[in-house]
Amino acid sequence: MKSFIILILVFCTGCATVSTLDIISTDMENSLNACSGKATKQTILMQAGRPTHKEIINGREIWIYEYKKTEGYSTTTGTGSIFFPHETKQEWQDYQLRVSIGFNQAGVMHDWSYNGHITVFSNNPFRTLKCQ
Repeated sequence: MKSFIILILVFCTGCATVSTLDIISTDMENSLNACSGKATKQTILMQAGRPTHKEIINGREIWIYEYKKTEGYSTTTGTGSIFFPHETKQEWQDYQLRVSIGFNQAGVMHDWSYNGHITVFSNNPFRTLKCQ
């Protein structure tokens, strides 16, 4: 009976695991939702900095923040012997995160969207955006 209970605890513990991606995306979504309808352009500017670029669509201003990063990593194969010498390959991976903030005519944040690799940019300012 004792081993059965331990088995159930191990199984249930695995069920409650939350990924880093879930935590970061939840943080971002909660911050952005809390600021929607409250944050002004000045609030966003003070906390997130200047946008990468701005667009005007149907009279509404949209600020776009783009984050880009390239990371390299090496893979070594072979045993180092005469028949299987070491061979190292270096590969590069590009990552991008794009956050769009839409403002209404009064300059208040109305809507938002994001796409890209949020785990690579886990320290982006939209994860911890604060609005009154």
